[in-house]
Amino acid sequence: MSMPAKDVVVMTTHDIGRHLHCYGIRGVSSPNLDRLAAGGVRFDKAFCTAPQCSPSRATLATGRYPHSNGVMGLAHHGFDWELDSSSPHAAAVFARAGFEAHLFGGQHVTLHPERLGFEHMHRSGNGETIAAAVEQLLAAVAGERRLYLEINFEDTHRPYPAVAAPSAGVACYPEDARDGSTLVQLANGALDWAKRSGSDTSRRYDPKEISLPTGKEERAEIETLLDRDRPMYPVFQPLVSLSTGRVLGYEALSRFPEPPGRAPDSWFS
Repeated sequence: MSMPAKDVVVMTTHDIGRHLHCYGIRGVSSPNLDRLAAGGVRFDKAFCTAPQCSPSRATLATGRYPHSNGVMGLAHHGFDWELDSSSPHAAAVFARAGFEAHLFGGQHVTLHPERLGFEHMHRSGNGETIAAAVEQLLAAVAGERRLYLEINFEDTHRPYPAVAAPSAGVACYPEDARDGSTLVQLANGALDWAKRSGSDTSRRYDPKEISLPTGKEERAEIETLLDRDRPMYPVFQPLVSLSTGRVLGYEALSRFPEPPGRAPDSWFS
């Protein structure tokens, strides 16, 4: 007589590797996972299929290698690898078998999670938030349907790199100017205004806020800078071939230390 189907629970954590007490790391307290390992199967020689998040997750979800399931790189914006339609996600497979599929936490295998086959996708959060949501679900649907639960924790992710928050200045043709040189000057003025307003800020050119110096004023500023003891200093940067990566030469630039009021690039752009 065959055993009745059970609920299926898949839990993942970022970047944890084998850093658990049940793998011999005595400084880590992981009693619940230790009990799970003691009562089940603990793999000593298991390896991920790729040194990246999305391809490894896609393999877990499909049972296929990255070159077969379509996710050979990261799946978020800027990388955009996508799960191939020929490789159904485990959520879809279990849903077709009558399971109620739930997603807790992030999935990171597609930009279109609605295609994966989950009947319910719960809000992401930290570990405590996700655990509380799972407990609430189990209390509400106990025994009604077989469940497929994918529970993904992000708390152990290595520190994320700092993300730059660039500023932007905008000038529009033909409203602000009709020639390219003036448009660039107005956009640079708007950019300086945006930088003064704080990071991650954009500003549209506004003549009430931005006044471009006249030729006479520019000349006076430059003369003031050149009268200093150390008016300029050189900066060198390499010229690199994009096709070969070889350094083809060097470019020498002159820079003013602490220019008054605005960057010297506005003169030499």
